Amino acid sequence: MPAESLPLIAAAYIRVSTEDQTEYSPEAQLKALRRYAAQNNMVLDDRYIFSDEGISGRKAEKRPGFMSMIAHAKSREHPFDVILVHKFDRFARSREDSVVYKSMLRRECNVRVISITESIEDDKFSVILEAMLEAMAEYYSINLSDEVKKGMTEKAARGGLQSSPAFGYCARENRLVPVPEEAAVVRQLFERFVAGAGYLDLAKWANSQGVRTHRGNPFENRTVEYLLQNPVYIGSLRWTPTGRARRDYHHPDTITVSGQHEPLISQELWEQAQKKALLLKASTPHRARSAQGKKHWLCGLVRCAACGSTLVAYPDRKSGQLYFKCLGYTHGTCTSQQHIRVDLLEASFLSRLQDDTLPSSGLQFTTVRAPSAENARLADLRRQLDLTSRKISRLREAFLAGAESVEDYAAAKRSLEARLADLRRQLEAQSPPPPEDPQLLLRRAILSTLQTLRSPHSSTGEKFSAASTLLSSCTFNRKPDPTLSITYRLTI
Repeated sequence: MPAESLPLIAAAYIRVSTEDQTEYSPEAQLKALRRYAAQNNMVLDDRYIFSDEGISGRKAEKRPGFMSMIAHAKSREHPFDVILVHKFDRFARSREDSVVYKSMLRRECNVRVISITESIEDDKFSVILEAMLEAMAEYYSINLSDEVKKGMTEKAARGGLQSSPAFGYCARENRLVPVPEEAAVVRQLFERFVAGAGYLDLAKWANSQGVRTHRGNPFENRTVEYLLQNPVYIGSLRWTPTGRARRDYHHPDTITVSGQHEPLISQELWEQAQKKALLLKASTPHRARSAQGKKHWLCGLVRCAACGSTLVAYPDRKSGQLYFKCLGYTHGTCTSQQHIRVDLLEASFLSRLQDDTLPSSGLQFTTVRAPSAENARLADLRRQLDLTSRKISRLREAFLAGAESVEDYAAAKRSLEARLADLRRQLEAQSPPPPEDPQLLLRRAILSTLQTLRSPHSSTGEKFSAASTLLSSCTFNRKPDPTLSITYRLTI
């Protein structure tokens, strides 16, 4: 049989983005591809039918069927000569992906991509035509996103449900339906708020009742604040098409319309809650930071031993004295009230540092290397070592996926392992010996930091910088006995 009459071995790639694309359903595409292969002297092998269903064509690496097809094409056997697609936009809707993968398939694998519904001849004009088709596909994809947003805006204007149900409701047939247990909590929150409870008090109350958000998280003060200002509970729906943060209740693009669901509270209770929320907002003073951005140099350095949240400085309303409090506790997510006067915590911190300068103290520390030409070289060697190790892992994955032959895999692996051994030798030869007495070096660093912290001429920023350079971590636990735990950072 003459070589030119031998049938081409074909692969098929099928992609459908959404279930409602009946015209491009997987079955319809495969049927058309088989018919085209039979009419054009091609053999479509069932082993080389690749598909991605319900997946966008914007990102190639997120399509497992597509990536498997590329791996087969790049294998040593090159098992097929052409890839058949229903339209070029099934192959890719990104011009970048389309150009990269098509050129790679032609250059490295001698595999062509053929659209069975878009006839393109093998001439110079076809290059322009194919580029136009790809550009149109990408434009369609981008325009589709805009059209979807328009449709969602129109749906919101008509009172349609746009997002996941608010706490207190579930969704049935695209309509909000009250959840009795959650609805009772919502009513309690509104009634307690109007009666005088604050956001934090309400968050703690909800958490004490074992209530959790729909995502399974405990309530925080901001969770309660958002809930109490959500008009869904009086039968309205609110949606912001610009994707603004949910706390931006009064954004000009926000749409609020009457919904088709049952309200959980009365209009009177809602108005009372909104009036109190406005009064709270107006009466809450703006806490301006100092010129250097911090109320105290310990801000941001000490954390709660119970939950790991930062201790934040708050002024006492009566005395004006600064106190450190657990941020998690103020949000209602931590049950441990780490509450201590700033001056007492500072005195405890300085005393602890002074004690740790004594030879009898045992120090906990982590070691880091200071920037230098030598350390930069060592860091570069470590990066190359890590990169080479990851290359070996990726090579093995490519081999298991069929993208590399046994011979190519073995040769590439030997080369990478030799490179890995050479990097390890260089790293071992250039690594400096560890300091003879790291604890002595650390005590010197603590003494130097103490001088800065105790100096009346040191600014808040200078003290914070000195302490943050010295500390790896610092936690405070008030009960049963006030305890300050410190892990130092040793820079060598």
